[in-house]
Amino acid sequence: MRKRDQEGRGGVRKGIDQKRRSISAPAYVPTREGLPVNLDLKKLEKIWAKEYLDKPKDVRERLTNELHGVSSRAVTESPEMIASALELFQEAVDRAVPESEKWAYYRACSMNSTYVQSVAFRLKFLRAELFDPKKAALRYARNLNYLGEKFGDFALMRQLYLTDLNSEEKRFFKKGYMQILPFRDSVGRRIIVNIGSYGGSDFSNLTRARVGAYLNYAILAEDETTQRKGAISLGLLDDDATESVQLVELSEFDRFIQAMPIRFTGYHTCLDNSIRSRVMKALLLTFIQGEARVMTRIHIGTQVECDYVLRSFGIPTEHIPRSSTGTIKDGYHKANLKMRSLLDDHRKGEACNDYRRYYSSSFVVAPFHAIECPCVNSFLVRRNGAAWNYPGNIRVRDFLEEKLFERKRLDEGYMSSITKEIMTRDIQILVYDDAYSWYTRVTRKKDIQKQVLYIMREIRKRKRIKANSSLQSNECSTDAFQGLADQQCKMVDSCCLVSNDEVRPIDI
Repeated sequence: MRKRDQEGRGGVRKGIDQKRRSISAPAYVPTREGLPVNLDLKKLEKIWAKEYLDKPKDVRERLTNELHGVSSRAVTESPEMIASALELFQEAVDRAVPESEKWAYYRACSMNSTYVQSVAFRLKFLRAELFDPKKAALRYARNLNYLGEKFGDFALMRQLYLTDLNSEEKRFFKKGYMQILPFRDSVGRRIIVNIGSYGGSDFSNLTRARVGAYLNYAILAEDETTQRKGAISLGLLDDDATESVQLVELSEFDRFIQAMPIRFTGYHTCLDNSIRSRVMKALLLTFIQGEARVMTRIHIGTQVECDYVLRSFGIPTEHIPRSSTGTIKDGYHKANLKMRSLLDDHRKGEACNDYRRYYSSSFVVAPFHAIECPCVNSFLVRRNGAAWNYPGNIRVRDFLEEKLFERKRLDEGYMSSITKEIMTRDIQILVYDDAYSWYTRVTRKKDIQKQVLYIMREIRKRKRIKANSSLQSNECSTDAFQGLADQQCKMVDSCCLVSNDEVRPIDI
């Protein structure tokens, strides 16, 4: 009987121990060779730190400054430098890129694709590799391979459209698990965010890969400021996202990153403090390789704590599309989908299905009339003070306040000179359209002058209100002690400060 009890208790202990081991056991993911490997978080963190510390001090400083948005490693460009770089780029494509990496390039050349030969397309890769022609040529070839494999020959002839995604991919896209945010960081970089469960197991890896390629290759990469200064990847993942990340193949993720037509200058992931978050951190450190790992920061804590840390990297958090409970907000995302459809229709109308002519150097493309995401130096005109703290608005207000200090009267000649100076500085004044959630630029001098006059009057009005409110508050605080002051005036001289027959109460 005792033996049975001992065996029973031993079986219970064995079951508990197995359960504990299953909870604390590290995750398994495929390696480059396809074999499972045990993820040791402490070991990965040591490798991560070693890769960073092994770099020269000046390199570490430049990378850290770029990560925080203090400075950029972007190369200063000139027409002569670009022309020379493009020649070296073509030489590298012909001679330095292995033949095994050029099957899609040869396919595009056989179709006489002007898209992959265009200056705008090739400049993306030169900027992504800081104008290193050999690295840029290899990235260029890998990008064409990835596009040709995932989408087909048409992706070698033209830019990707929203209509190129199938119904399942559009469903994933509309869920808002992946979004490009409607604002930039402090230095003008665009931000792409992965939110929530990242789709869990409801969507395939191919679906995520094609939607990710559309967002990164077709939207982020078309922004020239982001091409130069880089982009920011932001992950706001919950516990359910662990399953999604574990389904990703490391080799496919590497191919996606190596084919990227832009460089990422910051990878931020926010996780809560749980066991599954530790597993997620180990997974992410395994996926991200090379220099990208040095630019990676994984923040573990509450949403408020993570937001506070993100702001130290120049990332505004007040407009991140998720609630305090973690619910995904998709208002802007849906509006952006409508804009992308209109933009695609505009391009299709310009091309008239002749993309060889559309991407040729002689064809003049009519620009789309709306702006989705303004630059940080632009002045935004929005209702209810929505853009009051926008960096461009702060700079323009400071400039106009100086002009108000120089001259109080806003006559026609003075306003005309200020307007000319704003136009010379190429400060864009953008008016927000609530119906379409986009911006339109004010281009005529007469209209710009009206906006400048309104801004200056608003600045003067706010100053007057602020002065009156401070005066009223001072009067209220003085009235409260008026009776006490009268009593103190009647006290002996030792309790007063007397000067020229003026009696003032002592400060208390």
